[in-house]
Amino acid sequence: MRVKPVLILFDPDTLYTEETKSVDVSCQSTGSRPAASMYWLLGQQNITSDSTSQTIHDSPTDKYTVTSSLRYSVDRRYNGQKLTCGAVNIAGSMETFLTLDVKYAPGVIVENKTFSLTQSHRQIDSTLDSNPSINICTWQHKSTYGEIIRDFSDNNQTLTLPTVSENNRYQDTGEYVCIAENGNKQLVSSKYVIKEDPAIVKDLFHGVEVQLDGYTVKLAISDLQESDFTNYTLRVYYGSHYVQHDVTLESASKL
Repeated sequence: MRVKPVLILFDPDTLYTEETKSVDVSCQSTGSRPAASMYWLLGQQNITSDSTSQTIHDSPTDKYTVTSSLRYSVDRRYNGQKLTCGAVNIAGSMETFLTLDVKYAPGVIVENKTFSLTQSHRQIDSTLDSNPSINICTWQHKSTYGEIIRDFSDNNQTLTLPTVSENNRYQDTGEYVCIAENGNKQLVSSKYVIKEDPAIVKDLFHGVEVQLDGYTVKLAISDLQESDFTNYTLRVYYGSHYVQHDVTLESASKL
C-alpha cells in the first residue's frame, strides 16, 4: 500500500538571518511508502541542488523517513520571500513554509542635484533602504578631494543647507555625504553638487583650506612699457553674474 509523506511543519514560521550569511535549515518527511523526494523553493526559484538528503527505512512498517538539509546564502533581495520545503511520492505530496527576515545594512542614495548661485533655499534629499528600517543619517560636507569641510547637525533624510550670501555660496561646492547605520553595517553615499574641469587650486571653505577643481589664469605682457604699469580687472562670469578682481601692476624700480 502506498502512503504519502507527512512533513513536520516549520515552527516558528519566520527565519531570521543577515545578509551575506548562509541559511542552514532542515526539513523532515515521515511515514511515506515509497520514500519521498524532497525539494526546496525560494520564491519561485528551485534551490534543491543546494541541499542534501538522508533516508532511513523502517523495516517493520516498510515506511521511510527522509531528512533534507539546506545551506543557502541570501541577500536583501530575498527579504520577505517564502522558503518552501516539499516532499512528494507517487501517493501524494506536502509542503511547509518559512518567511525570510533578512537583516541588511542601509542602502543610501543621495539625490543628484546642481544648484545655481542665485538659489537661496537649497535642499539635498537621500533615500535609505535597510532592514530594520531607519530614517536618519549623519551629513558631512567634503571637498572633491575628500577633505572634511564641516559636519551638519541635521540627522534626517533631507539636508537643508544654511542660508548664506550669494557671494559666499560657492563655498558650498563639494561632496555631500549621508552616513547611515542600523546595527548591521555602516554605509556611505555621496553626491556632487557642482563639478568643474580639473585643475587643482586651493581656497577657504567655511574656514577650512581645501583643494578644488578650478582654473589658473595667467596674463603675459611682452615688451613691457611704462604705460603697461596700470590697473587690470579680471571678471569671472557665471551666467549673467560675475566676480571681479582688481590688480595693480607696479614697476619694481619705483618701489
